[in-house]
Amino acid sequence: KPTPVCIFGIATTVMPSAGAVTIWASDFESGSSYDNCTAYNDLEFSFSEDVNDDFITIACADIPANGLYPITLYVTDEAGNFDFCTTFIDVQDPNGVCVTPTGLITGTIENEFQEVIEEVTVTLSDDNGIMTTPVITGPTGVFQFNQTYGDYDVTPEKDINYLNGVTTYDLVLISKHILGIELLDSPYKMIAADANNSGVITALDLVKIRALILYLDDELTNNTSWRFVEQDYVFPNPSNPWTEEFPEFIGLTTTIDPANFIAVKIGDVNGSASPNSLLGSDTRTFSGNLALQLEATKVAEGETFTVDFKAKDFKQIAGYQFTLGFDNEAVEFVDVRSNLQGLESKNFGLTKLEEGVITTSWNSSIGVDVEDNAVLFSMTFLANTTANTADVFTINSRYTESEAYNGTELFDVVLEFNGSEAKSTFELYQNTPNPFKGETTISFNLPESGAVTLRITDVAGRTLKLINMDAVKGMNSVNLTREEFDATGVLYYQLESANNTATMKMIIVD
Repeated sequence: KPTPVCIFGIATTVMPSAGAVTIWASDFESGSSYDNCTAYNDLEFSFSEDVNDDFITIACADIPANGLYPITLYVTDEAGNFDFCTTFIDVQDPNGVCVTPTGLITGTIENEFQEVIEEVTVTLSDDNGIMTTPVITGPTGVFQFNQTYGDYDVTPEKDINYLNGVTTYDLVLISKHILGIELLDSPYKMIAADANNSGVITALDLVKIRALILYLDDELTNNTSWRFVEQDYVFPNPSNPWTEEFPEFIGLTTTIDPANFIAVKIGDVNGSASPNSLLGSDTRTFSGNLALQLEATKVAEGETFTVDFKAKDFKQIAGYQFTLGFDNEAVEFVDVRSNLQGLESKNFGLTKLEEGVITTSWNSSIGVDVEDNAVLFSMTFLANTTANTADVFTINSRYTESEAYNGTELFDVVLEFNGSEAKSTFELYQNTPNPFKGETTISFNLPESGAVTLRITDVAGRTLKLINMDAVKGMNSVNLTREEFDATGVLYYQLESANNTATMKMIIVD
C-alpha cells in the first residue's frame, strides 16, 4: 500500500454566486505521499476508493456549525493498492452567503387612546397554518417574531373578561347613539357598541351588553371580548365602519414592516376597560351618592312582605346598576314590580338567588327626575324566620358594581333605612369568573379606606403572590392572570386589613 500524508489547516470560502465551493482531492495531499513501486506523479488522489472521485462540492447545507468539514483522502498506486488519511477543511462564509435570511416581525397593540394592551395572543401563520408558538403581549403591548423572509399573516386575539370596562354607562351612551341624541365619535367606539356583531348598532346590542352586566351571560354569543383593527387601516366611511370588512389581521410580504393594531374592547364605548397591569388595581372615585330608601321593619316567620325602594335626590339620573344582597337564609325572593319608566323585569338578574344576590341595571337616554319618596320598584319576599329588614338587605358590588350616572359624574349607590345610610361592612367576594383559565377579578368592600394585603396561596399554604395596596372606602378590585401562578387546581386568597381578615377559595383550570 502507498503511504498517504494529508495537509491540515486548509481554509476556503463559500462562493457568493453559487453558495457552494468545489475542492479537489489533490489539494489535501502534502506532496510527501509515496509508494515503494509507483512514482509520486503516478499516484492517484481521491475522496473514496474510486480514483475518479477526485472532487467534491460543499454546499451551505453541508457545512457543520463549527465550519470544519471532515475530509478522507485516498492515495492509490498503479497496482490498485490504496490507503487513506483524514483531515478537515475550514469552510468560511465571510459574506454571510450561508446565513438563512431572517427578519424581525414586530408590532404594538394599543387602543384608540394610545394605551397598550396586555395579554393579547398573537399568532403567525402562512398558507400551511400556524408556524410557531403564539406570543402573548406583556404590559408594554409589544410582540415580535424572528422569521425568515416570506409571506405571513399576523393575527391578534383576546377573548377573556367580557365585563372589563363594561357598565350601564355604556348603555346610556349607546342608547343616545341609537336615538341620534349624541353619536359615538369614532369607528372604534361603534365597533365596540356592536355587541352581537351584526354590522349595525341596535337595541339588540343593549340587550346583549345588559345580559353581561346582570350576570345572565358570561360571554357574547356571536362576538369576542376584544376585536382588532390594523392600525394603518383607513375606514372608507368612519360613521359606518362596516361598509367593508375591516382587517383584523395583517398580511406581511416583508418582515421589516411593523404589524401594529388598534384594540377594541367590545361593549366598552367610554374607554374604561383596564388595558394592562401597569395601571394596577381598579378603584373608583365618586362625586356623591345615589340613595335608595327603605323602611326598617320587623317581619315574622312565614310572612310574605314587600319592601319599597324609594327615591332620594334622584335628579337627572341617566342610569344605575348595583348588586342587591339579601340574607337568603332569612328570606326568599318572590317577585319584583317597577314604577320607574324603562325599568322592567328584564332589568333584574335573578340567576344568583341561591347566593342571596339580585343584580339590576337601568338606563335612560336622558336624565330622569323622580320625586323624593316616590317608589322606584318594589320586591316581595317570604320570611323564613323573624328578622328586621335592616339586617337582611344590602347594596354592594359583589357582582354588578354599584354606580349611577348624572351626566358625566359617577355616583355610588347606597341603601338608607329610615333616613340613615346603611353602614358599610368588610366583605371579600368570590372571584369572577371562577373557575378561571385566563383572567379573574377579586373584589372586596371596605368600611373605611386603608392599607390591605391580598395573599394568594396554594393548598399547602405556600405563598404564590402577595399584593400590598392602599384601598378606598367601598368597592375595590384586583385583576389576576393565569400567567402569574405556577399552579393549577384549588388556590386560596386572603384579604387582611387593620381590623379584619377573610379567606376565599378559587380554582384555576387549564
